[in-house]
Amino acid sequence: AGSFADLHNAQALFARIQRDFTDGRIVHTELPEGRRYRVQIGRFLVESEAHKASMSLDRRFHLQSFVIRDDG
Repeated sequence: AGSFADLHNAQALFARIQRDFTDGRIVHTELPEGRRYRVQIGRFLVESEAHKASMSLDRRFHLQSFVIRDDG
């Protein structure tokens, strides 16, 4: 749903979307330019369902989300 350098910004987005997307989380990752906090929602068995949720998220919250695949 979003990626932020500031944890508070990630938490703010997470608070906005968790009412509609309850299966969410904030994960952090270390990149060459520094730590990033990523707001992620859902675990989908079918990729088309993930894309449908992404489009809904974009419309409702005016975002530019994207789908990532996690085979882990």
